[in-house]
Amino acid sequence: MPEADPHQSIGGMSRVLEFNKQPLQLGKSPMPMISCDIRYGRSEEQKRALSAGLLRVVSEATGEPAENIFFVIREGSGINFVEHGQHLPEFVEGNANDKELIARLK
Repeated sequence: MPEADPHQSIGGMSRVLEFNKQPLQLGKSPMPMISCDIRYGRSEEQKRALSAGLLRVVSEATGEPAENIFFVIREGSGINFVEHGQHLPEFVEGNANDKELIARLK
């Protein structure tokens, strides 16, 4: 079967987008990306554990090798995070809210 023309239109949209003169093909991303936003205050060890865990489960779910997944952690102040209409406080290790959150995730 011949390969489809990458410049062919799909629903009125070209299959190929140009970015810095490099073609980006829709549906054929060169590297999956995970973006994680967290409040300031986690240790380097906690961030390494977070990235390792998320890379593992995304790799298992998608079949994409973990070394082919780009992962970025962005940190911010609590005021920049809003949950149920309320701005979050700054992160404090061992905070009761974090224990409740962890319990809900299990």
